[in-house]
Amino acid sequence: MDLKGHYAEFIYPNLVALTFPTQLWLVRCDPLGPAKMRLVSRIYGLDTSQNVQDEAFEHLETTNYEDTEMLLVLMGNLRTPLYRVGPASTWEVRAIHLWETVRQHLDTPLATDEFSH
Repeated sequence: MDLKGHYAEFIYPNLVALTFPTQLWLVRCDPLGPAKMRLVSRIYGLDTSQNVQDEAFEHLETTNYEDTEMLLVLMGNLRTPLYRVGPASTWEVRAIHLWETVRQHLDTPLATDEFSH
């Protein structure tokens, strides 16, 4: 069996699931205010050896650090008066679909029996 590659999925509103052949990483972003958030990460896996767990944790820690540094720069850029929203990356197809679906549902009035049994 070929156990290579991984996949990341954004789960509305604040959870990212990263699936690997033998591990599941969950990363949750909790907003704490307009300019502050808490990042909570968990790793679940099939291989329980301490060495594999340590390597996974170090990789996740490095990735979270890199992402945090990038987001600090991006958020600073968003606060500039010259910032304009541009097109989303083609890598963001699933996120685009999610937000288009959310917008569609927000624009659609609820049916009178929407929540009745």
